[in-house]
Amino acid sequence: MIDLALDNVDRALYWRAWNHHARGALADARGDIEDALRRRRSEEILTLAGIIAHDQDDLEAARRNLTEARRMGQGSNCRAEWYLGSVLVKQRQWKDAAPTFEAAMTCYAIDVRARENAIRTLEEKAGIDPVFRQSRIARLRSEIELQRRQHLAAAFNAANGYAQSGDLEKARPFIDVAAADPDLSDEIDELRRHMAAVAAARRARGLMSQ
Repeated sequence: MIDLALDNVDRALYWRAWNHHARGALADARGDIEDALRRRRSEEILTLAGIIAHDQDDLEAARRNLTEARRMGQGSNCRAEWYLGSVLVKQRQWKDAAPTFEAAMTCYAIDVRARENAIRTLEEKAGIDPVFRQSRIARLRSEIELQRRQHLAAAFNAANGYAQSGDLEKARPFIDVAAADPDLSDEIDELRRHMAAVAAARRARGLMSQ
C-alpha cells in the first residue's frame, strides 16, 4: 500500500510507524511518521509524531507536534495532553507542566464518563448479540480502569508541577486526588516531604528577616 502511493498512504505510514514504535524501533517509527506528516497534518498523526519525538528526547519537535494536536483536540486528546505535560517536565517548565497535567486530568475524567455511558447504552439496548454485548462491556470496563489510573497519575504530576514551581497551596488538592491510587503512595510521600521542607525553609527565612 505504501509503495503504491495511494491516497490513503498517510494512514499506512501512520500504522507502520505505530507498529515500529510499539516494538521500540524509534528510528524507523520516526522516519515513517515524518513521511506521514509531510502528507497530512492530522490530529492523529501529529500525536504519534509528538510521542515518538518525546521518546527520542527531541523535545522541541515533540512540543511543537503535541501542542498542535492538543489544539485540534480541543480538550479531547488525552494522550496529547499527557505527553505534552511530560515534555514540559523534561524541560523543567514546571509552571506550564502543572496546568497541562491538570487539563489531562479533566480529559481522562470526561473519557471515563463517556465509556460509562457507553456501557449503560449497551446494557439497555435491545436486539444486541449477548456475546458481543458482554465482550464490549468487558473491554470498556478495562479501558475505564486504565483511564482512571491515568487520571490519578495526571493529578500527581499536576501536584508535582505546582510544588516544583513553588505553588504549594495549589499542589495540595491534587495530592489528595492522587492519593486514591495506592501505587502512588511512595511518590506522594516523597512529594509531601519535599513540600514540608520547602515550607519549613520559607518559615525559617521569614524568622531570619524579622
